[in-house]
Amino acid sequence: MKYLLAFSVVLAFIVSHLTCTGRSDSGTLKSSSDGVSEEDLKECSSKMHITFPQSTRALDIFKVSGGPDDGIFLKVEIDRKDLDSLIKHSPFTGVELRSDRRYVLKEPTLSWWDSDSVRNYRSAQARLPDAEYLNILLDLDRDERITIYLQWGET
Repeated sequence: MKYLLAFSVVLAFIVSHLTCTGRSDSGTLKSSSDGVSEEDLKECSSKMHITFPQSTRALDIFKVSGGPDDGIFLKVEIDRKDLDSLIKHSPFTGVELRSDRRYVLKEPTLSWWDSDSVRNYRSAQARLPDAEYLNILLDLDRDERITIYLQWGET
């Protein structure tokens, strides 16, 4: 049942994204991928209920808003030593991070969203207040830095 709900949420998000992307500001959907500002990180921290450590380096962001459900794709990297702190100050505290299932979906329209190419990973999904969710995928392929894919959405 949990997987069916997650699948339904993600499918609705993708259908919404695919059917609305490319509309002008006068349409129902606005999307942005112009780089990650300090304000973007603050917004993500608030919406995702996550505290980013000092070592966070924002790599890319894609925001979808104005449709039936808003969504954010965020890619960051942190020092490996800060991983425990990030998890502790996030909805993933106490959630099993799995290496056999990717909760972060492939998004072919975003060339930088390459989570499907990660070999050594941990991934999970957390439910948030107000019928929102947060998916995470930790890229553990490098020794010193960890790339993190975060996918937030409304249901």
